[in-house]
Parts: sequence; C-alpha cells; structure tokens
Amino acid sequence: MIDTKGNLARIMNKDTAETFDQSTDSLEAISNAIAVIAPVPADLAVPAPDAAANVLERDVIGNKSDTVASGSLQGLQRVQAANNAANANVRDVVGNKTDAAVYSPSPTVNSLMAILKGLTNSQILAVGTLTFSSATVPADNTRGEATNFWNGCFLIPLTGNDAFQPRRIVTFTTGTGVFTLDANHPFTAATGQVGYIITSGQQPTGMLETVDLWSTYTTQVAVTSGAGDKALQSITIANLPTGAVVQKALMFFKCRNIENTNAAVNSVSGAQNIQAQKAVAGGYITGIALAGGEFSVPASTRESGDVMMGTTDISAQVPANGAVMNFKWTNALAAQNNLNFNDVQVGIRIWFSV
Repeated sequence: MIDTKGNLARIMNKDTAETFDQSTDSLEAISNAIAVIAPVPADLAVPAPDAAANVLERDVIGNKSDTVASGSLQGLQRVQAANNAANANVRDVVGNKTDAAVYSPSPTVNSLMAILKGLTNSQILAVGTLTFSSATVPADNTRGEATNFWNGCFLIPLTGNDAFQPRRIVTFTTGTGVFTLDANHPFTAATGQVGYIITSGQQPTGMLETVDLWSTYTTQVAVTSGAGDKALQSITIANLPTGAVVQKALMFFKCRNIENTNAAVNSVSGAQNIQAQKAVAGGYITGIALAGGEFSVPASTRESGDVMMGTTDISAQVPANGAVMNFKWTNALAAQNNLNFNDVQVGIRIWFSV
C-alpha cells in the first residue's frame, strides 16, 4: 500500500520531525511566499498623472508638468526643440494638457506646428489661416510678401477636407494673398478657412518625378516586303506641372498581337527605327532602334503582342503641356508579305524636375 499521507508529510516539511504548520507549510502559504514581486526601480517607473482631472490620453502621456525622475526612460527621450523655447523633452511638445482639442497653426510651444517643425527639420517656411476657401485659388489676405514670393513652394492645409495634401503654388499674389495652384493638381475639394503651412518646394538632389502618356490605338499596322514609313498615333503632352524641366524621355511601342499571313517565317528585315518629333518646329529622332529579326513569327501564325521600350533619350523632342508629339515607323520592312501589328499604341515616359 502506498503511504500517501507519509509522502505528503515528507514533501511539505524540510525537517525530519514531519510536523505540519499551516501558516508556513500549506500550498497557499508557499504560493503567497513566491508571488512577492520586486519593486520597480524608480527610474523606470511611469510618472503618475497630476492631481487634476487628466482623463484624456494627451493629458497623461508625457505631460510636462509631471514629475519625472532624472534618467527615466521618458526623460531620456528627446527631440530637437521646434522653437527657441526650451522644449527639449518630448513630454513638453507631444500631448501637453494645455493644448486645445483642435490644434492652432501658430508656431507655439504646444501646437501641432512644433511637432511638424521637428519632423520636417524646420523646412516649414510659413504658417497662417486661409481667409478664402477654394480648391484652386485659396487665399490668405493677411500675408504681406511680394507677388511671386511663394512660387514653387507647397501649400498644405492642416485640417478640413484637404488636410495634409501638399499642392504646388504656381503664383502668389500680394494684397489679395491668393495662392494660384497648379491647374493639373488642385485640391480635391474647397479648403475651407483653415490653418495651413507653406513648405519648401525644393526636391532632394537627384530626385525626379515621372509621367506616362499613351496614344490612342491604330487598328492595324501592316509591314510588307516593300520598305515604307508607317504613321503612328500622336500624343498630346499633359500633366507636367508648371515650371517642370524635362530631364529624360523614353518611347514605348505596344501591340495586342502580331500576325504573319505568309506561308514562310516572317520578321522585321534589317535595321530600321521608330521615331518621334515635336509636331511644331521638331525633327524626327530615333526612340526605338530595331536591328532586324525582331517580331519573328512562324508561317501563317498569330501570336500575342509585346511592349518594347527604347533606350535612347528623346527628351529634346518633348514639347510643353498641350502640344503634340508625332511618331512614325521609318522605312518599315518585313522579310515577307505581310507582318501585321494589331491594336498598336505608342507611349512615352517623361522624367522631370520642378
């Protein structure tokens, strides 16, 4: 027979007397003894909120009036002060209980402006409140800078329908304080009379923006064994912001399928070029150079099409917004009759700086 009582007695006692004291030997007493938690070091403790009724998160987290032990985690977390005031601690900038529920655009110690300036490395050039609401020509008639002073900079509302949408200022007009925005990129809605910031419009060195443009379709381009130019659809240049400087442009040639109607293998025959030019005062230059042998298709076969992208810069022939670019396949020649390209488009990718 197993001596259960004896075994329990020996387990629960550290001496041979096998006496049982409930206050020290019971499971409950042992559990209570090992559950004691060491106190948290003072420099890691989270400061208690003030005695005032700080019921909002922004009033409790990092409040600058809380007492914080030297060397605490909160005290060690610092950011560069946004203003000249001595606001070196995050707790002095983020979530201060004296902040209003709706942040003021003014660059005060406790405002959203202070935070934004820290995050953007003080590239915020001006702040204010719009006095006229518009998606295209918002205004602040309290501004006193000269006409064109803010040209090329970004206007960013802080609240409302367009909060934090940066839009480029094409023209600033003194007196009325009108910010005329890039017509191709207005705000998505009227701004409202809200706080705003103006930031530098300078792009980081080497950073370029791009725009892709495509022509309409040509139903079929038939290339035969007799060389001849094949006109392709034109493209009207669009979506370049005012002041854009074209740095590079490459051409695309796209077709839905390729059909060889001949009883022999067919392909492009010999060197030939797909070219582009400005419609006005332009001259054709090569965007895609074909060496010969491209688009090879077996006898009496139709195959899926392709997209070709040139490697030669054609930016010298890219006109301004609203102007037209022409394209053609110069001296197109196939090995056999006929090599048909169906649903043909040309495209262009433009790299530009502002």
